[in-house]
Amino acid sequence: MEVGNPEGLVGLAEMRIEAGDWAGAERFAQQAADAGELGGLNYMARKLAEAGDWGIAERFAQQAVSPGSANALSVLAEMRAEAGNWEEAERFAQQAADAGNLNGLLDLAEMRLKEGDREEAERLFHQAAEAGNPKGLAGLAEIQVMRKDWAGAERFAKQAADAGGIDVLAYVVESRVNTGDLLGAERFANKAAEDGEFEGLMRLAQMWADAECHVKAEQAFQRAINIGSPGALEGLAELRAESPEDYERYELDSEGALAEPWEWPEPRPRA
Repeated sequence: MEVGNPEGLVGLAEMRIEAGDWAGAERFAQQAADAGELGGLNYMARKLAEAGDWGIAERFAQQAVSPGSANALSVLAEMRAEAGNWEEAERFAQQAADAGNLNGLLDLAEMRLKEGDREEAERLFHQAAEAGNPKGLAGLAEIQVMRKDWAGAERFAKQAADAGGIDVLAYVVESRVNTGDLLGAERFANKAAEDGEFEGLMRLAQMWADAECHVKAEQAFQRAINIGSPGALEGLAELRAESPEDYERYELDSEGALAEPWEWPEPRPRA
């Protein structure tokens, strides 16, 4: 095995781990790292953590840190959080963030939010947002929607969009709907659709359906279908009081109507 083939060395390290040969695995992982490939050290850190040897796992995770990359530390943070050890989880996430990797903080924030701890989630999202991360800003927008702080949701969503975030303008649409600015909601939903974001269109379609503007609701559902919304077909079927199962089975024709059931053509008779 040539030292110049770091991917192969990582593969050997993984095989040694599966065989229980930690010393051999470390040797191959270190050779790969010396050649610029940190995957072996990352893998060792994760496997050691799974085995409960957190001290050595952290050592390998620290060895695997490079400028802008601290994947192993982020993984350790997530694993500690899943075990309910939030203090250790945040310590690993902060180490990863200090090395330029904010994934650990964002994962922790999402987990906190799912558990209903909005204050802790907001604090972690703020920390990521202060580093210019659009996902942190999007998380703050989501929390403001939960609080029905529509102005705050819109402010953070716009900041996230400006920072390169995707799937965030739906929060602005939600804000405009709830403050009665229906034309503004439509404008932002259309802007989001130009970037391939369908959640705003789905909210817009529901808004028009609630207002019994079925033509506009259909148009919004159609646009959402065209850019890949998985729920738009069902929404359109329900709006038309037709079977969602048929819509999912046969989909729509070029005119937006339910297509005819497709049948296998009869075989041509032999000459």
